[in-house]
Amino acid sequence: MSCKLEEEKSTVLSKVYFYAAIAIAAVCSLLHVLTIRDFYPDTANVYLPLVRYFAKGDYLNAVHPAIPSFTTLISGVFVGPGSLQAHHAFILVSRLFFILSLPILFRILRNFVSPTWAAFGCLLCATAPKLIRYFCMGTLDSTKFFFMLAGFLCLLN
Repeated sequence: MSCKLEEEKSTVLSKVYFYAAIAIAAVCSLLHVLTIRDFYPDTANVYLPLVRYFAKGDYLNAVHPAIPSFTTLISGVFVGPGSLQAHHAFILVSRLFFILSLPILFRILRNFVSPTWAAFGCLLCATAPKLIRYFCMGTLDSTKFFFMLAGFLCLLN
């Protein structure tokens, strides 16, 4: 009987940790989208013009052969009259990929540790200062992180 009670407690605790990680990442994302004023030079000088080109319909200049264009093209969809500006859209897409990577990270960690520790690992990932800094500044790192985790999960399964 006590084993079943501990298992239920562990399940509830893992859900609390996991949903706390998602909530923290979402709140942090919203705060950064609304308040960010400082950009990395590569974001401001390279990626944001590509987003603006895509939003204007200049598809020839929106795709550069030396620059990964997946994130910039998705960001360009959110830019338009009466919607987000290019820098807000790029940061939003960057943060969405980070938030979407948390369930994948949970599934990977669950293969190695208990669900409670896997959810706690997601919470630590969502609150890691370096990850927040890089993924909130609108770089391509969150997209790379998402696809790296997705590829690793495919290898595990």
